[in-house]
Amino acid sequence: MKKKCSSTAISISNPIVSCPTVVPVTPKGCVDPLTYLFNLAFSDALATNKDLDDAVSDILMSGLVIPTSNQICCPECEAAPFYALTNTLTFDRLGSKLKWWQVGPNVIDYCCINYIAPSGQHSDLQTNFRAGQKFPECCDNNFTECANLFNNDPFRYMTIVDDGLVEVNSLKGQSGLCNLYNILSNLPKGVRFKTTASTFVSDFLAGGFITHCCGCFITLRNVQAFENYIDDNECPDLNP
Repeated sequence: MKKKCSSTAISISNPIVSCPTVVPVTPKGCVDPLTYLFNLAFSDALATNKDLDDAVSDILMSGLVIPTSNQICCPECEAAPFYALTNTLTFDRLGSKLKWWQVGPNVIDYCCINYIAPSGQHSDLQTNFRAGQKFPECCDNNFTECANLFNNDPFRYMTIVDDGLVEVNSLKGQSGLCNLYNILSNLPKGVRFKTTASTFVSDFLAGGFITHCCGCFITLRNVQAFENYIDDNECPDLNP
């Protein structure tokens, strides 16, 4: 059952000029987009001796367009097959681009939003929602439990949530945070972070992770690359 949000705050004080990359392989089974992203990044990091931070950033900044073919799971939001995981500042930028902070048609709709934010950021989010005259429903999933996993080593929970943590919609009916935690807690041998696990997560949220299904394709991008995806009219389903 979907529930109306009241407050989920905690009290703590270059455009893409080439065609999108089409991945020539399709994984077996319905693969979560986060898992697919990190499997690609692990392979790239090992092959090129990159740290995981750069491997993930390079993929998301370039952008990927992959055939779904019932193999890669699309977000299940009926309003739009869209999913985002960001911090609050990046979410503010994303919401502005998608016209969520104004009255009228959105570029992309959403079904639900969960977030954890310092009280000042919570106030800013409420101001944005009020401007768009739409307050989101909370996603009825395991968001809180998954976020709490990051209170275990090698992560520092307060480092991660200090800039806020926002998730739009769900993946396979679940919060993507549990999957992210499990992936980052079990790195393949030879894969390394540039500095720390917490810094990686903070930077990952600052860049943002976006996945969106358009027809028989799914794209994986960060927020900047997703803005290019909209501006370049790569998906005719959108309403720029």
